[in-house]
Amino acid sequence: LDKEKLGLSLNVFIMINISEEQYASISEKIKSMPEVIAFYRISGSFNYLMHTVFTDMNDYYSFYEKIILTNSSISGSASSFVLEQIKETNELPV
Repeated sequence: LDKEKLGLSLNVFIMINISEEQYASISEKIKSMPEVIAFYRISGSFNYLMHTVFTDMNDYYSFYEKIILTNSSISGSASSFVLEQIKETNELPV
């Protein structure tokens, strides 16, 4: 599906910190959110990464306020906004 044609032109990578004890309580909620199109455990300063899509900045901020700011299970976060998508594929290098 074409995200742009569906009006989902804002791609945001949201990095969060969740303790392992709190992961179970929040992971099912995150996985069920339609805005979250991918959810990864990562290394580095944050331990989880969400690839999210939104219609606009207001849509993003509503999600951020509802899910990130008010959730005591999340101890830290940072968001990176996609300025230009250079390549995206589902093909595997085989």
